[in-house]
Amino acid sequence: MDNGVTSIDGSILEGGGQILRLSVSIASLLNIPIRIFNIRGRRSNPGLRAQHKTGLDLIHKMTPRSKLLGSEISSTEISFLPDQDHDNYHEDLTFSADTKTAGAITLLAQIALPKALFMVFMPNLEKFGVSPIPEISASYKGYFPRGGGCVDLQITQPLLTSINPVRMDDRVAKKMCNSARRLIERGFQPSVRIIEDVCHESHAQGNGSTITIVASSSNQCILGGSSLGSPKVRPEITGEEAAKDLLASILDFPKACVDPYIQDQLILFMALSKGNSRIRTCSPLTLHTQTAIKVVETLTSASFTITTENLDDRDYCVIECKGIGYQFK
Repeated sequence: MDNGVTSIDGSILEGGGQILRLSVSIASLLNIPIRIFNIRGRRSNPGLRAQHKTGLDLIHKMTPRSKLLGSEISSTEISFLPDQDHDNYHEDLTFSADTKTAGAITLLAQIALPKALFMVFMPNLEKFGVSPIPEISASYKGYFPRGGGCVDLQITQPLLTSINPVRMDDRVAKKMCNSARRLIERGFQPSVRIIEDVCHESHAQGNGSTITIVASSSNQCILGGSSLGSPKVRPEITGEEAAKDLLASILDFPKACVDPYIQDQLILFMALSKGNSRIRTCSPLTLHTQTAIKVVETLTSASFTITTENLDDRDYCVIECKGIGYQFK
């Protein structure tokens, strides 16, 4: 720490944009002045890209009287300095962000307020007692390289002041669903109930398709698999990839409560919660999860413990955290 400013090395572990997004989100919530250097240091094109700059500018607008220094394209160092004597916004406000180029809207949502990432993340977030759950809707989709998608994310000021700990085209669409269904039914005996929901888009930027598969177990574990299609890939292949993604989590680690992609998304909420959280997941932990724990422990007083649990001759990672009991002000 230098002059009250906490420094974060953006090249540690995962070494990408995740460190930037998570660090700035925590700094905004807890009013912690931070400096991030070596931004995206493990990438072939280090420094800020348009998407990262847009996310920084967005959370800067959302944090009253904060200062943001060094937020230029290709910059490898930024400082984010919240006003430590100023509380959060309490009135209804609307913020907008446009990367002006192709970028992931969900990652903009992640840095601005870590309360969105579609069907698998929202139910897991609800387990922490966050209510009402943020509403996210795509006005229209945009596919790489053209981009141009538009998403509305509506977040109502939560009814709670702290977070609870957790113990825990039509033909193309049909082809994707059918191929995914065949693989899933082959993997489960007896068969499981499968509900299909095909989304019809009135228009989109570029040509592409997506499929997301969500599995909900009898003990309320929620896991997901997804795949992004393109005109160059047969829709059957896209559907199979999503199914394989999901089945890898379920069949390889049947007693895991969260999939590898949700692991790191829950770390911040475990740290903010009031009490002790415990999550059993697959082993080993993803690099994103290890990075999230490192960043959160650097910026907060939350403490994490990782242990190995052997069940039915499979090793699982158990993540435990004593949260800081963050109070919304």
